[in-house]
Amino acid sequence: DTRVRQVIARATSDLHLKMLERVGADRVVFPSKMQGQRLGMELVRPNLLEQLRLDDSNSIEEIKVPGAFVGQSLGELNLRKHFKVSVLAAGPKGQLQVNPQASHLLQADELLVVMGSNEALRSLPGG
Repeated sequence: DTRVRQVIARATSDLHLKMLERVGADRVVFPSKMQGQRLGMELVRPNLLEQLRLDDSNSIEEIKVPGAFVGQSLGELNLRKHFKVSVLAAGPKGQLQVNPQASHLLQADELLVVMGSNEALRSLPGG
C-alpha cells in the first residue's frame, strides 16, 4: 500500500506556507519563524523554559521558580486562587514530582510545570 497518510511540509516563507496549505499539506512547519518566536519569548519571559500550546488560549509551561516564590510552599502561594494556574509538577530539573504536595517548599534551583490560560501564565512573576 503506497497511500500517504499524512503530509508534513517545511515552508521557507509566508507565501510558501500558504501554498503548501492550499495544496493539502496536513501540517506545515516554518522553522525560521518558529525560532524567531521562541527567541522573542525567551527575551520577554526569561523564566519560561518550555511551552506546550493546548489551543489559542491555553498552555502548559515549564518555568524556573520565580524569585518571589522561593522559600514558600505551594499551599502558601495558592497559585490557582491568586494567578488562576494549576501546578502539575515541581522540583529540581530531571526530578520533577507530579502533583506535588501543598507542603512542597520551592527552592531557587527548581522548576514548576504550570497550566492555565496564556494570560494567566503571563501574570506570574517573571512571566
